[in-house]
Amino acid sequence: MANKIDELVIKLANTKTEETLFNPYNQVCKDYDINTAPGVRQGNLRMYLESYAEGSVEELWVTSSADFHTTKLTGVPLLDPVNFAFVEGILGAPIKFEIATKNRTIFETNKLFGNVWDLAAKQKKRPLIWAVLPFYPHDTAGITTKRVPEVEEYRKYKEFLMMVIGIYKPKNIVTIGPDAKKAVSSLKLKSKAHKSLN
Repeated sequence: MANKIDELVIKLANTKTEETLFNPYNQVCKDYDINTAPGVRQGNLRMYLESYAEGSVEELWVTSSADFHTTKLTGVPLLDPVNFAFVEGILGAPIKFEIATKNRTIFETNKLFGNVWDLAAKQKKRPLIWAVLPFYPHDTAGITTKRVPEVEEYRKYKEFLMMVIGIYKPKNIVTIGPDAKKAVSSLKLKSKAHKSLN
């Protein structure tokens, strides 16, 4: 499994994206990142994925795309730096996530992020959280303005979701929010909506 996780992380890091699609695994945001940010985020993602290697994943919880305050900053889906210690405890592994930004003032506590991890912690088997589009879609006006991805973008980068499914073989795909439902449906994959997170 470790080899497959490495393959996924390396493929993410080697993917060149469009101008309005920020790849946190190979791009440095000049306004907010330290110079080694892509490597830090690759390391965070690898630790996160490896923490699931010992047990089976029954549910894959998916969002539509990477978010500015989570994946774009940390490399881990729906994990913002404010919740590092809490999520490290949930994952139950000797994990210490690293900060990839130079400015802590951009950190934001978002109720949704906390709710997702709170609910994940209460499950019998910890769900794996992922984004259908693992890159951050932003407006041409600026990096902080998120835009709604095009269906073509979900389809173009579908391989990453399929790699995650291939590695962990979840029994169910559970969508978080209506945008995630639309994203998964556009790929003709079966899913169910999360009752508490929609």
